[in-house]
Amino acid sequence: MDCPCVALQNGVSYEYGNNSEAIVLAAYLVAGFSVSITFGAGASYDLVVDNGSRLFKIQVKTAWLSEGCVQYKSQRRQPGGKLTRRTYREGEVDYFVAYCPVNKTLYAVPAKKPWHAR
Repeated sequence: MDCPCVALQNGVSYEYGNNSEAIVLAAYLVAGFSVSITFGAGASYDLVVDNGSRLFKIQVKTAWLSEGCVQYKSQRRQPGGKLTRRTYREGEVDYFVAYCPVNKTLYAVPAKKPWHAR
């Protein structure tokens, strides 16, 4: 199955991201964490999660299934006229949390070392 972000009705791709962010935020709240939301579109992360002793920068991604594997785009969008992407830099994000709407599952991936970007 292709990325659900590609085949959208009415071309509203941000809705997938918004839904994933809401689901991840709710999961952290239900688990008892304090959560802050970034203001504006310039931050490299979507949420800040407070575990009581440390703040974590969380980048939320929408995942999809492809040949039995869960995948998500691990690159950051660049501002400007063209849609360009770049790899996240060290320190920009502590965790990627991907929500897969196909299997309704959350996946937390530490962002400690370089990974393969697609």
